[in-house]
Amino acid sequence: MKIVGISGARPQFIKLAPIIKELQNQGIEFYHVHTGQHYDERMSTKIFSDLDIPSPDINLEIGSIIGYLQVSKMIEKISDVLINQKPDAVMVIGDTNSTIAGALSSGFNSIPIIHIEAGMRSHDWTMPEEFNRIVTDRISSLFVTSTKIGYDNLIQEGINYEQILLSGDLNVDSINYIISKKSSDLNLTNYPESFLLSTIHRKSNVDQKSNLLKIYNIFKESSIPILLPLHPRTHKNMIKFELYDKFNAIENLHIVPPLGYLDFISLIKKSEGVITDSGGIQKEAFILNKPCITLRETTEWIETVEYGANRLLNLEQNQILESIKEIKNKSFNVTAKHPYGDGKSAVKIVSFIKEKLFKKQVKFEDNIKRK
Repeated sequence: MKIVGISGARPQFIKLAPIIKELQNQGIEFYHVHTGQHYDERMSTKIFSDLDIPSPDINLEIGSIIGYLQVSKMIEKISDVLINQKPDAVMVIGDTNSTIAGALSSGFNSIPIIHIEAGMRSHDWTMPEEFNRIVTDRISSLFVTSTKIGYDNLIQEGINYEQILLSGDLNVDSINYIISKKSSDLNLTNYPESFLLSTIHRKSNVDQKSNLLKIYNIFKESSIPILLPLHPRTHKNMIKFELYDKFNAIENLHIVPPLGYLDFISLIKKSEGVITDSGGIQKEAFILNKPCITLRETTEWIETVEYGANRLLNLEQNQILESIKEIKNKSFNVTAKHPYGDGKSAVKIVSFIKEKLFKKQVKFEDNIKRK
């Protein structure tokens, strides 16, 4: 039994780690392909040691290029790996370009596709992630979804319930592992005792100078100091638009390099709350009971909003600054029990794969057998 797993970005490594451990426990061979979509040492390589998993078997080193060219190069190189490895199935995770490239490569080679984190929908077609999610789900054979909302989306789209597993969320598995097994040695001596943790990287926010200036004004007026691990894309655009020095001059803003997973989770725990445009970090903040302000109009993690823990405020400066004041005054609290499972998702997922794929021999053509 052999599975090839395709990943390329920080959120995928985090979700994949507990599955890799459980596949090893069950004696299933796993060949890990890193596309190279994330290539910064702290965003990519260090995360494997943080999570105590082996480095990928191969790094395709695609790097950061325009989306359709990136996907095209990935398909070519992933297909070569699949022809060489001859897996029983391919596992893809989430909604990145690595996800859709892995799914299309498998489809072209008639290999069953297991989509981890299937069924998530933001219903915002301006986000490339929404396109990646939906196309991947249309050609997958087995569907592992994190939430009841994701499960319901798949059923409404005609997926046979026998092909779906509602597993809970793998982020809970990984966060529980980090908290119980690891401790960060990050030096916070030069940082404020009380702070908001922020990550900004989404194209709609950082590829336009006008939007970066809006973020600048929000950070400048924040009533709580902000710690900003600077994403390479955001850094590049700050330099491009000649805004880096302007951001760096904000007294209450502390810009730091990108962080490894262990350090980042430790900072969420220490923070007063989070300001982000990342999907995964919205959920990590929620799991760790921290309020979250999201600089987007939509989210695939609807539960975080429904529970009152996450506010979708786009770049509305007045609303964001008011929410920051609520965090400071302790009136924006997160205490609800989260709906993302018990931290045993990986065990459920591997059992599901063994039952559906290896015992019943699910075939690639099963992906077109809709309810």
